[in-house]
Amino acid sequence: MERTFIRQLISSVGGVVLKLALGFRVSDTQCGFKMFTREAAKLIFPTQHLRRWAFDIEVLLLTNKHAIPISELPVAWREIDGSHLNVVVDSLGMLRDIFLLRTLYALGSWRTTDLSF
Repeated sequence: MERTFIRQLISSVGGVVLKLALGFRVSDTQCGFKMFTREAAKLIFPTQHLRRWAFDIEVLLLTNKHAIPISELPVAWREIDGSHLNVVVDSLGMLRDIFLLRTLYALGSWRTTDLSF
């Protein structure tokens, strides 16, 4: 099954929002696998706060803050009927979380560790 127009649109808009709000240069934060070295995981996961849909956006933000290199590899993706994702509601939740990430890290309420990679 092909990705629906609304999902493709939200994915494209989301990519632009991430580039503007957080400076990301990642083509898709939600689809695919994320793999980390042990050293990178020790820097990232102890300071991660989000446990919702946008948790991987925070992981990428922390990766960026620690100057940990990122590589993207293509993954074959297909939409499957029966998704529990509510595209509109969950997209709004992700926008909220992006705002929280930007604000709370900028204000120093959430901090990264002092270690470097």
